[in-house]
Amino acid sequence: MKNIKVKIHNSEKLEFELIENGEIGDIICLNNIENFFDATNISTQLNKIINDESIKKSEDKIKQLKENLNQEFEINKLKNINVFEKQKQIELTQLNKEIEVLKDQNKEVDNKIALEKANNETLILKNKEEFEKQKQIELTQLNKEKDELKFEFDEKLKSRDNGNIKKIGEELEVWCEEEYKKILSINNDDCSFEKTNDSINGSKPDFIFKVFDRENDNLELSSVILEMKTELNSTDEKNKKKNKDFLEKLNKDKINNKAEYGLLVTELEWDKKFVIQKAQKFENIFIIRPEYFLTFLTLIKNFAIKKKEINRINIELKDKKEILDSFDKMKDDILNKCFKHIGTQLDIIEKEVDKAANSVSSIKNAANLIKETHFKTLENKIKDFKINKIIEKIEKI
Repeated sequence: MKNIKVKIHNSEKLEFELIENGEIGDIICLNNIENFFDATNISTQLNKIINDESIKKSEDKIKQLKENLNQEFEINKLKNINVFEKQKQIELTQLNKEIEVLKDQNKEVDNKIALEKANNETLILKNKEEFEKQKQIELTQLNKEKDELKFEFDEKLKSRDNGNIKKIGEELEVWCEEEYKKILSINNDDCSFEKTNDSINGSKPDFIFKVFDRENDNLELSSVILEMKTELNSTDEKNKKKNKDFLEKLNKDKINNKAEYGLLVTELEWDKKFVIQKAQKFENIFIIRPEYFLTFLTLIKNFAIKKKEINRINIELKDKKEILDSFDKMKDDILNKCFKHIGTQLDIIEKEVDKAANSVSSIKNAANLIKETHFKTLENKIKDFKINKIIEKIEKI
């Protein structure tokens, strides 16, 4: 039996290698192992053991820290949830208070709106009552004007039927001015009738008639320029002037003076029997016999006053435009169609006179048609427009 020498083959796996032959029963003494106590290997092994132990301790520590952190996180989480809930409750309480304040303010606004609406309804009712009173006053005035116009027309028609109308001659301008002063200037402070002295672009009319709104800084509502023409005592039939010869100048004067209408008051072409004619080639230009020029001016004044009243009504712009359009159509119908019908009826009279002297009945019927129908229709159109159309619009407000 002997000690067999060995050396370390793999220190990590503790493998040994025989460096001499041995037999059964031989002894291996570790003290004699070569390289067994190699300092490097020993240090390496020790470090490994130490490191393994340190890592294990670190992992345990880390695990413990994680557990502690998780516990602390859960605790803080619960605390934060409680704080958040409290804060949320405070904010919710504040929000509810603000909502209540807004509700109170909304109630105040609703109350103010209801009060304003009630005040407006009261004001509208009051204005409507005042309008009804004013309507009755104006209706009475219109009836009075209607009767005056009818009387004036009847007298002039009688004079015409009796053949008593005579040409006024060279004093036509003076006669027209005197007629205006005598008849139309009375109780018509909102109108003026003046002779024109200043020419514009080398031309001027004889007179200018204006309608004013005295309650609104004398705002001009409408105007008519007038030219008076009469036949001179001339035997030169070939060179006699005709009404159409003066229409272009009349229209020029109308434009220069910014007037709404032009009126040729004429004795020319006396053989042509007419009351009033509209010049076909010119806008708002009319030809009229002298005895009817005041009737025309009265109509223009009534148009202007009614239009002023419409503009003063407190209604929506769209409704007001509709009323004004209806008013303008009514006005055009009067100035065009009604006057045309009057002229037609006078033509019938002249034809009846030419046919036979014994056609008295037909002549009177035609004359009565003018007196009782056409001029009455003309005046009723103005009256009905005021009473029906405007009131309808106001009641819709």
